[in-house]
Amino acid sequence: MLSNQEIFDRVCNYADEMNQLSFSLDKDPAYRTHDGRACLIGSFIPEPLYYISLERKSVLDLLGFDTLRTDEVVDIGRAMNLFQEIGLIDLNLSIGEFASRGYFLSALQDCHDSACSVEDMYMMLCGFSNDYDLVVNNERVRSFMPCDYRVQSYD
Repeated sequence: MLSNQEIFDRVCNYADEMNQLSFSLDKDPAYRTHDGRACLIGSFIPEPLYYISLERKSVLDLLGFDTLRTDEVVDIGRAMNLFQEIGLIDLNLSIGEFASRGYFLSALQDCHDSACSVEDMYMMLCGFSNDYDLVVNNERVRSFMPCDYRVQSYD
């Protein structure tokens, strides 16, 4: 399983490389779009493992945190296996560790899904790094960090 810092580094590098948001034609956040773009969490899912029923569901939905939803069926087992295969979770975690990782991934997903622009997403990633005690190693993302967050060393 990847560490929080490893996930964050990959997400920041992906965001810098893509420099655009991933929204469907209906303007909904998308794990994968019709033209191949991916959201921050979707960037971990290789094409052969992607499946369309992931769309319109949050990380928390996919990991079974919200089992009371009645509007659609979520194949939680399939999603959990996918998330384990790509290194985002470990099915052997304790309940507390699993919940902690789920909320970490959900907050990371929100940095993309709640963003109005790429710049907004970069600023949200900087705030996220502060909330989770992570180092922003990507220069473009770091450039959006408020000065008071820059007190730690990035070397």
